[in-house]
Amino acid sequence: MLYLFGLIVTAYLINLFIRLELTRRSLKKAHTEVTAHYQAQLRAEQQLRLHDTAFYSAQEGISLTDASGKIMDVNPAFSRITGYQRDEVLGRNPKVLKSGRHDETFYSNMWDSINNTGNWRGEIWNRNKYGEIYPQMLSITTVNNTEGEVTNYVAVFSDISRLKEQEVKLQQMAYFDALTGLPNRVLLTDRMDQAIAQTRRSQTLLGVCFLDLDGFKPVNDTLGHDAGDRLLIEVANRINALMRGGDTVARLGGDEFAILLQNFSKIEECRWAVQRVMQAIAEPVMIDGEMIKISASVGVTVYPQDQCDAETLLRHADQAMYQAKQKGKDCIHWFDHHEDSLARSHHERISRIEAALNDGELLLYYQPKVDLRQGKVVGLEALIRWQHPDDGMIPPLSFLPAIEEHGLIVKIGQWVIDTALAQLESWNKVGLKTQVSVNVASRQLQSPNFVADLQLSLSRYPTVDPAQVEIEVLETAALEDIVSVSRIIEDCRDLGLSFAIDDFGTGYSSLTYLKRLPASVLKIDRSFIQDMLTDPENLAIVQGIMGLTKAFQMKVIAEGVETAEHGRLLLQLGCDLAQGFGIAKPMATEQVLEWVENWRPDPLWQDVSGLYWDDADHPIFVAEVEHHRWVAMVIYALENGQPIPHKHFSDHSRCAFGEWYYGWASNRYGHIYSFHQIEPLHQRVHEIANEMDRYIQDGKMAQARELGPELLKQRDAVIDGLRQLAQSVAMVHPSITDTSRSDVGSTSPISH
Repeated sequence: MLYLFGLIVTAYLINLFIRLELTRRSLKKAHTEVTAHYQAQLRAEQQLRLHDTAFYSAQEGISLTDASGKIMDVNPAFSRITGYQRDEVLGRNPKVLKSGRHDETFYSNMWDSINNTGNWRGEIWNRNKYGEIYPQMLSITTVNNTEGEVTNYVAVFSDISRLKEQEVKLQQMAYFDALTGLPNRVLLTDRMDQAIAQTRRSQTLLGVCFLDLDGFKPVNDTLGHDAGDRLLIEVANRINALMRGGDTVARLGGDEFAILLQNFSKIEECRWAVQRVMQAIAEPVMIDGEMIKISASVGVTVYPQDQCDAETLLRHADQAMYQAKQKGKDCIHWFDHHEDSLARSHHERISRIEAALNDGELLLYYQPKVDLRQGKVVGLEALIRWQHPDDGMIPPLSFLPAIEEHGLIVKIGQWVIDTALAQLESWNKVGLKTQVSVNVASRQLQSPNFVADLQLSLSRYPTVDPAQVEIEVLETAALEDIVSVSRIIEDCRDLGLSFAIDDFGTGYSSLTYLKRLPASVLKIDRSFIQDMLTDPENLAIVQGIMGLTKAFQMKVIAEGVETAEHGRLLLQLGCDLAQGFGIAKPMATEQVLEWVENWRPDPLWQDVSGLYWDDADHPIFVAEVEHHRWVAMVIYALENGQPIPHKHFSDHSRCAFGEWYYGWASNRYGHIYSFHQIEPLHQRVHEIANEMDRYIQDGKMAQARELGPELLKQRDAVIDGLRQLAQSVAMVHPSITDTSRSDVGSTSPISH
């Protein structure tokens, strides 16, 4: 029994030891596996920390989207570059960054590459939160699961604005002149090749001009190279200002320039263009207190009459320039072997215009000038026309430029004066005593016998009061020789005539010149009047000219009044005299009497004709124009599918109108009830625009466009509020009495 018991115990112990060994080995294996899992977890956590550090520390912007394109996460660099904070873009589509510069084909090609290859890399222009457009280097990569399905997209990008700027600078250094900023010889050669090819396709003419300044060396020698450089810059700017789209002016070195004049149908057009360049260069330049006057010698060749390559054309123009120098400088020499034919053609053109004068084909039309405030016709401007037997009615700009430098311009100018005087005498006999203004060309004005011929013409029409005649001269013509022109004006004033400076603001007059010109009237050029309702800069120019006329005690007439709104704003600015298509187009003589009898001022003018505004209140009108332009820019961008250029939509105090309203205007008008009525109206404009911008950022253009009519309606509400404010601060005009206001609209003839 003991032996059996011992065997049992021994077997039990052996089994126990075996089980313990198996357990030990199992625990060892488990320990090894747990340790391995733990180490793997540590490595995974370390890898995640590394990825996290890379994601948040990267200098490139990174965005992670899901398969549908919704943003899941962005890094800090994304916010720094785009301006959007993380919580602003989560769940949104990256379309919020679209700039509008790329068409649908660009994005279609991009996604074709992503879908086919799993990635795309390239340059793209995007738009940040503040509306600024900038270039990016963008890389987009797909993330797939184990089944190969796309689960995410990763976009990595960097702002390459500085690289682009450096690229532009390098290109500028390679292809442009460092002093003047004009193209250099390298770029000129390339453009000449392109111009020749385009000219061949379009079957037009290409003028190649080689220009050398006369008298430049003495400027360098006497005033120094710095003055010479400034003179070259001024000459370059003047030439460049005359160029059209497609034309090129280049500096070849020293005082030599080359000009490419494209898309001419006739050589005469090229000649006129070169003459304008020479006239611009010949205008005096003030440098270091010295009045410098230079000229230019120009050589010209025309392709395809001169069938050569670019290098040869330039050499031919250079040779022609040398001939111009030999002829006495300040002139043009044509290399074209058809020069004699050109001269004959020009002569034939002049002969035909002279025949039109002799055959009675020229006639005068008359455009009324009115007093908007008094509602009266105050005069008419005589405008020449050519009734061609074959070509019909020809406007003056189509034939007068051909004779500007010819003696025929004096002969035609004298015919205009005589015809206008005869018409005045005829109108006087039927009871219409008014004033007629005639335009006088520079050559006629400065002709030796101008005053004597004018006096002789007046003597032929004794019933015409000289005060009924006004002479109009272009601003540029009046300043060509300020001394002689001033003397001529004084002599004409002694005869009883008045003088007006036409197209004022388009030339280069100074206050000194204006003071020395004894003219009594300034005519504001139509280009400023037509755009002043939507362009604050043009409105500022008109206000400035109004200030000049007050300072020099001159009358002012606004040209180009095309709408009733133009007239209203002019009246509010204190400009009473006007002309333009919004009042009447130039009309034949037989239409004048009936028009004068039937004309009535627009009711919009009558509403403000009895009021005037202190100069300090004129910013109200500027604010109206600023607001109108702000909304117009939003609507334009919306209609053309472009990003809205404004910033800070949600803050209505940061636009130009808001700055005026909460600044200067608040101090001046804060006590007026109508002023405070404007604020919620203006605030609503910004709310609508802000809502439109959000739709655009989300790619919902249709919803954005639906808000357009509401925005325009709210704009008009703000403008109405401004006009109510203007009415509340207006004063009764001293020239309008109760009696005279009842006569507004009368068109009884007046005498000056």
